[in-house]
Amino acid sequence: MNIKNHIKITSVSGLEAFEKSILNGAKFASSFVFCPSELFSHLLDTLGINYDVFYEKFWYYDEARQIHISQSSEGFIWISTIGLVGAAKITNNHFCNAFESQAQTLTTLIQATIEIIDESTVYNIDSFYYESLSQLSRALFHNIIFFYELFGKAYLSISGISIPQSHRLTTVFDAVCDAMFELHHNNSMFHALLLPSFKAYVNHINALPAGFKEQYVKYDDNPMDNTIISVSDLSLTELLNTVNLYRDFILDYYFRPIKCDKLHQGFYENLIEIAKTPEQISRVKQNYGFLLNENYY
Repeated sequence: MNIKNHIKITSVSGLEAFEKSILNGAKFASSFVFCPSELFSHLLDTLGINYDVFYEKFWYYDEARQIHISQSSEGFIWISTIGLVGAAKITNNHFCNAFESQAQTLTTLIQATIEIIDESTVYNIDSFYYESLSQLSRALFHNIIFFYELFGKAYLSISGISIPQSHRLTTVFDAVCDAMFELHHNNSMFHALLLPSFKAYVNHINALPAGFKEQYVKYDDNPMDNTIISVSDLSLTELLNTVNLYRDFILDYYFRPIKCDKLHQGFYENLIEIAKTPEQISRVKQNYGFLLNENYY
């Protein structure tokens, strides 16, 4: 966690005001830096927490008082007065954080759907599991759309590219492609492995009956809504792998923008070089020839 996100306690007066707020019942969950470190020792003493006991585990939790305090190996102190919560953000970029949350949401839905389709009664359209599958199918479709939208906006945000003020996948996808060629990210693993599935959903959305309101998909305000999707162990596993692939890419690009492996150019040429037979070369040209097409949209 970047230190600039932490609240800093740097004076006795600041500490006393902070201690008073806790004792008065303030509700919060955040990370802090105490400088000098003796200020944190004073806080522990004020709250009646034994210093030596705290440092046996590097955390303290009092369920009755709903106080959770923990020291991170990175040097900051996590303090919550609302009990145990998971509130730390993974990056300093709100588009990346939104994408990460959406990836986790979609992963949960996929895993829940995989569990349901393993139940034999799911094939009975009057069964509880079939009804649950029907609900999950719609939730999956809506969340997949949002997943790709946030992926595109996270990529553009990290790249320093203006983000379209639109929820339409076609608009976001076009902006991603333009940025990819502008930044020389084309003919890469990013281009070859990530954009095709993004494009497939753009094509799927565009093929829906006229009247489908993509921008309202999260509100289910679509009179021509025909958004059910086919589910199987194979398709769901592939979708889960796709989510993980996209998530790994965004985090790698965010933390290593210059050294991100999936953005290195020359992917097509590398595949041709690796191919050992005319048949393999032919398959590379057939499957990845689009990498050399500057009009790949």
